[in-house]
Amino acid sequence: MRHRKSNKKLGHKLPARIALLRSLARALLKEGRIKTTVARAKALSKFIDRIIVLSKRGDLASRREALARIPDKKIINDLFARAKTDFADRDSGFTHIVRIGRRAGDNAQMALIYFKEIEVG
Repeated sequence: MRHRKSNKKLGHKLPARIALLRSLARALLKEGRIKTTVARAKALSKFIDRIIVLSKRGDLASRREALARIPDKKIINDLFARAKTDFADRDSGFTHIVRIGRRAGDNAQMALIYFKEIEVG
């Protein structure tokens, strides 16, 4: 039974799933937008929203919790520096997912995920 289980497994066991979400989050925070499958984009959206809420709070405990989720000091410091200005008028829903078609190899539904407030060239 999967009662009250809110996360998607994404075809991986827990350690691999955590590593996958961390690497996707790092790429999204570094690049501003990434192309991935729809299921991974939806899981990443939940994961990254929690981190942005922590960065908007901005205290030491939030910084440590964000570093526990994404252990990359440079990316977390950049996010904490710009979060209050970039995401000031929004409480949640910081990312946008756009479906872009299917992948040629396995016909998986692909998506583009990006931040709503930040312009990426």
